[in-house]
Amino acid sequence: MKNYGRNIGNFVKQHYKILASLILAAAIIPFLLLAYYSRPCADDYTYAVETHALIQSSNWNLFSLLAAAWKTDVNFYHVWQGLYTSAFVLAFQPGIFGERWYGIGVVLLVALMFGLMYYFLKTIFGVLGIQKSSVLPAAAALVLALNGMPSIVQGLYWFNGAWNYIPFFYLTLFNVALLVRYEYEKEPKKRWLIGSVLLSFLISGGNHVTGFLNIMLLALTLFKAPKKKPVIFPLASALVGYLIMATAPGTAMRQNRFHKATVAGTLKAAFTESFKEIFGWVDAQWVAAMLLVLALALAAPHIRLKPSGKKISLLLFVSWVVFCGILCVPYYAMGYFGEVRVANIDWLTFMLLSAVNVFYIGVFLAQNAVQINALFAAKTKVPCLLACVLLLAACPGSSVYSVLKEFREGSARAYAAACDERYRQMEELAPGDVLYTNELPHSENLRFDDVCDDLEDWRNVAWENYYGTKIIAVPNE
Repeated sequence: MKNYGRNIGNFVKQHYKILASLILAAAIIPFLLLAYYSRPCADDYTYAVETHALIQSSNWNLFSLLAAAWKTDVNFYHVWQGLYTSAFVLAFQPGIFGERWYGIGVVLLVALMFGLMYYFLKTIFGVLGIQKSSVLPAAAALVLALNGMPSIVQGLYWFNGAWNYIPFFYLTLFNVALLVRYEYEKEPKKRWLIGSVLLSFLISGGNHVTGFLNIMLLALTLFKAPKKKPVIFPLASALVGYLIMATAPGTAMRQNRFHKATVAGTLKAAFTESFKEIFGWVDAQWVAAMLLVLALALAAPHIRLKPSGKKISLLLFVSWVVFCGILCVPYYAMGYFGEVRVANIDWLTFMLLSAVNVFYIGVFLAQNAVQINALFAAKTKVPCLLACVLLLAACPGSSVYSVLKEFREGSARAYAAACDERYRQMEELAPGDVLYTNELPHSENLRFDDVCDDLEDWRNVAWENYYGTKIIAVPNE
């Protein structure tokens, strides 16, 4: 029996990377499979009406499709929000090619999240001299994001809500990586700086929150960069883009619908909200993620960092200021902290800043506390790491449980079937007829919104503009 246990232990030690990869893959796959049952709704119709009409005409090509998306972008810049990048992206929701293709947006978003995080971590590892692959850390970060976002429906499955925010957060990390490479690589390439200039402008037109986050991180990069002059160009590009977005006619039109807060009121509200969110998000999943970050830091004591107590205090304060900064953006404009899709960005930023601080503190401990290094080198290292990975993938309360529940109870299949039945009924209508249907069934992760029993409601109007058919949904009894 002892030999059997010893063999298991040896197998785990020798193949822990494979085991960790399998655990992380098992946590990601259900999210991808659930995308098969997702269908467009609400703003998906509003932003894609031009591109959908072009596809339905069967007289389109890549250039005409890009032109239709550009028309949408210009329109929304003048009538709603003033975001000159995201409206262009949202015009390409995959449902324009057929509702069952809609889930492709989920797959592409997950791939984008992983790819950009991988590049970011690979860059940081390279600059710091960490001799480890960034594949597993990027996969762990992806699992953390999928499992922990406050709203998975608005952060992944509803194309309009997800692609309006999530890609721009990860593009901000990619932008930081480009500048870091330009500043610290032995042979900096001009394409990294040019790419950062262009990307900074595009991020500012994505959404207000990540646009401001990008500006704050660029400003911090400028403060720490050894070659300060080149960093001015991406920062200037981001500021110009943000000004174009902030002064857009569409921004003013939307602003008129909300009560604008005062500067003092915004700062006070952000101060209070920051502690409320921080303490609310420090949970078992956060602990598991930070333990993995700490393990990475303790395993690399001789990297190109020289932390000190004063620097740790300064980093914590700056991180808190950055977090408060993104909270200020929606509150100042609208008098509240935004929809839950904005909270997704708040949470991702909090996790990122937490990881940066824990890593920095871990390096400090590794360089100054021999006992910590000895503990990390103990026989329990591998089992503890795998336990953290497992907790990250299947922590109680994680989104993966609600996703698996949708499969087990059939709610995802029922939701998709109800949507498809609507499309079938619509095709059988005579021109000018109104489609009378029932509300869509509940789906915790897939159902964001639905039409109602009012033909003048904006959601019903959006459906009519998109499909050319009026619709009324009767509430389910």
